Amino acid sequence: MGSSPEEEDTAGVPAKAGRAIVQGLWMLIPVLSLSFLAFVPAAQTYWRARTVGWLLTAASLALISATTIVLTAADFDGSVLGTPAILGAAGGVAAAAAGRKIVFDRRKPQVDPAVKRVLEDRERRRQARRIVERDPAMALELGIGLADQRTPLFGRWPDRPEQCHGCGHRAYSGVAAGGRRDVRRRA
Repeated sequence: MGSSPEEEDTAGVPAKAGRAIVQGLWMLIPVLSLSFLAFVPAAQTYWRARTVGWLLTAASLALISATTIVLTAADFDGSVLGTPAILGAAGGVAAAAAGRKIVFDRRKPQVDPAVKRVLEDRERRRQARRIVERDPAMALELGIGLADQRTPLFGRWPDRPEQCHGCGHRAYSGVAAGGRRDVRRRA
């Protein structure tokens, strides 16, 4: 039994709220860590985006974080320690806000149309081979696999009709029932 649209809306609310909480906490890592981990959001964004700008941002925030750690370990007074801590927290939150969409993007990456076409062709050939193996009579009716004497394009695959135009050129008939490639010449 299918679920109604109302049930789907309420089922998605906890997931959306959970994602919003995770993203909010991720953006606050620089503040919650007292600038010790100010570079983490920028480093994660660089890991996804792989651009020089994000690399420089992550490196500069890592330097600020290291400075904060060294000044804290050396037990400097608050005025010297405050500047890198504030810079790290503010810069880390700004980097996290700018990189949030890159890190938490849930969309699938776009496939190149040429790659998509090749993958579709492979799938069609795989289906044609399966038809040849399981139902040779259907393969003859469709004109795939073994040679079909009733059509001028004998032995063609469904995605490759241009390989034989009935003019005597060699026709590629694909994988025959025996699993080998079969090349024939019209008589």
